[in-house]
This record gives sequence, structure tokens and C-alpha cells, in this order.
Amino acid sequence: MKGGVIFRLARGVIFQLAFTDEGLPVRSWVFPGHTADVTTVKKVKADLRGWQLGRALLVAAAGMNSQDNRQQVIQELEQELSKHATNQATARWGLDLQASGRYKRYLTVDDQGGLRLDRQAIQNAKKYDGKWVLITNDDTISLEDAATGYKGLLVIERCFRTLKSTQIKLTPMYHWLPHRIAAHIKICVFALLLERVAEMTCQRPWSAIQNLLGTLQVSEFQTPSHNFFQRNEISPELLSILKALEIPPPKLVLEVTSTTSKL
Repeated sequence: MKGGVIFRLARGVIFQLAFTDEGLPVRSWVFPGHTADVTTVKKVKADLRGWQLGRALLVAAAGMNSQDNRQQVIQELEQELSKHATNQATARWGLDLQASGRYKRYLTVDDQGGLRLDRQAIQNAKKYDGKWVLITNDDTISLEDAATGYKGLLVIERCFRTLKSTQIKLTPMYHWLPHRIAAHIKICVFALLLERVAEMTCQRPWSAIQNLLGTLQVSEFQTPSHNFFQRNEISPELLSILKALEIPPPKLVLEVTSTTSKL
């Protein structure tokens, strides 16, 4: 099985999802939001060890570099440095900045032990404007293979956006108890699995499948003696979707009830 694991932080929890290269979720994990990466990765590798995956490939993204994002970080650092009369790198606030994944790359310590902006690092960062930076633990694969594998995550990212929107009609729910948070995430993963199976079976994106399913409607009719529900005519495209998913079309008349009072 090819694929990977995607890490997602959501409202105080770390959500991890193992998926195939087709985007099928096969397992998920939920950890407290403060759990260290090394702990989560160790747990995932241990749980997948018996799946005979051959080898594990970890690909991490540094995110999209842009001029706006870099300038925002520099402005934040300049404001923070200006708050202190002495910029000693050994001060508590200085140590916190140097330990920050967001700020440390743009900081340096001068000969007097002062913390200041690293102008050379800022210039070097400009080379990556508009580019994705990928870091992998396997240096034997080609750059093309690493990029292709990571692009597969775009399918998963789209699926996450789908789950957050109204396309699958999952309304937002707010939980505080750990087991309820985990249960809600598991339901979302199951919905994602159903969506991906439908897309792969029908060879259509979920949005197209949803639009076709939306054309299936039922109308209520009333007569002096009866009420009944009747569906509309099914289009050939929708019929092909139902056939591919092995879902029998609804009956033409779904329910008939008598309105005549019984004596």
C-alpha cells in the first residue's frame, strides 16, 4: 500500500490520518494538542508496523513561503526586539524566541551576546518566495517522486475542506470531553471514506455526484381520499451513478396513506 500520514491540528487536538495513494483513509489517530511530534510519529509507526508496508517515508512540508508572510514575521520580531532595553540572548524572552519554529530562522547572536535579526537569513529566504519546501527522510528517491507523492496530499486537503464545508452536510459540533472529540473526528473520517469510494467508483468528483443526487426529488400529492409521495423522473446520468454505486433507484410511489376517517 502506498500513501502516507497527514498531521492536522484542530481545536486542541492533533489528528493524524493514514491513507492510500488514492486518498482512501485507512486509519486515524487523535492525540492531545500538546503531544510532541516525536511521540505521535512513534505511535503511528508502531501501529502500522504489522501492515507490511515495506518502508516508511516521512515527508514534511515547510509551507508556502511568500513575501507577505516573511514580512509579517520580520515585523513581529522587530516589535518584540524593540520592547527590551538590552537584547541579551540569554534572557528568558530571548531564549523563547530562539526556540520558536516561527522566529528562530531569522535570528542570530552577535559577538556581544545580543539577539538581533539575521539579515543574511532574510535575504536567503527570498529565494523561496512562492515555493513549497519539502523535507524527507529518504534521500534515495528522486525529486520528482517526492514532489509527486506530496501532491497526493492535495486530494486529502481537498477532502478536509469538504468535511468543513456543507458538501457532506456535517454541521460544526463543539466538544470538550476527549472521547466525544475523538468520536466526532472518527465520524468525519468515515464520511471522507464514503466520499472517496464514491468518487473512485463513479470516476467523478464529489461535487458532480452531489449535484446529480440533488436532482432526485420527491413531491407530496393529496387527493380527497389519499396522500402519497412520488419521486420525479431519474435522469440517465443519475441512473448511471446509482448503478455504479449499486444503489437501487427509489420506487416511483414511496408511500400511500388514506385520509378517509375510519368508522
